[in-house]
Amino acid sequence: MSRSSSSAKPARLWRTVGILALIGAAYWYQEKYLGGAEVFEQAQVPPVVAAEESDAPELETGGKVDQPKVETSDSRQEAEPETKTAGALNGYDRLDGCWVVDHRNNDGDSFWVRHGEREFELRLYYVDTAEKYLSDRYENQRQRVAEQARDFGGLSIDQTVELGKAAKLYTARLLEGKTFTVYTKWERVYDGERFYGWVELPDTDGEYLSERLIERGLGRIHTKGEPSPDGASYRQYKAHLEKLERAARDADRGAWGLN
Repeated sequence: MSRSSSSAKPARLWRTVGILALIGAAYWYQEKYLGGAEVFEQAQVPPVVAAEESDAPELETGGKVDQPKVETSDSRQEAEPETKTAGALNGYDRLDGCWVVDHRNNDGDSFWVRHGEREFELRLYYVDTAEKYLSDRYENQRQRVAEQARDFGGLSIDQTVELGKAAKLYTARLLEGKTFTVYTKWERVYDGERFYGWVELPDTDGEYLSERLIERGLGRIHTKGEPSPDGASYRQYKAHLEKLERAARDADRGAWGLN
């Protein structure tokens, strides 16, 4: 074997290593730096349109909408899942290896999850993202959008709906194509078909989705809260979110940069 052929192999090896390193760096950069305010600013949001009759609006005020939600075979199952869990933690079932399910009702704080062979709709504790449409049929849904607009510092209705679409996009980008962990006590949201819970984000050191939405200015501190799976009390965790919200305001991130 000649010296030139033997020296070519290490050179090819180092070129391959260099290419893999560049690919890895690109994925790291996308995860670390693309998101939050940048996702909100770059999101291509269509004009606000009236909701279709089949789109049942989400309510968090305890009110009921006459139109029932679209029922699937999965949504008619019993509340308790039959899939195996990784055990309880501070009263929560820990569900490892969850996937987000593409569903028309998904938004920033509520979305369909698959664990094993079961699918269910999860609603985050503590955090409420803006509605992703404005109903032309339900006054209580329009009132909810107006309340969100006020709580986000006095946004317009159109800005609030854009914010809801951006939150949906951001949550989808964080979760799609990855497995993540859900913690839930299988507590129903207003006796409906959704269940309150927590999402531990993939590729983080135990960070929750609720934290990230508040930190990026894409959600407000609203709706039911519970002690966290890692042992923080209700007051401790809410105070933590309030600190993140103040930082988002000061940095004009997300909604707070629109005022």
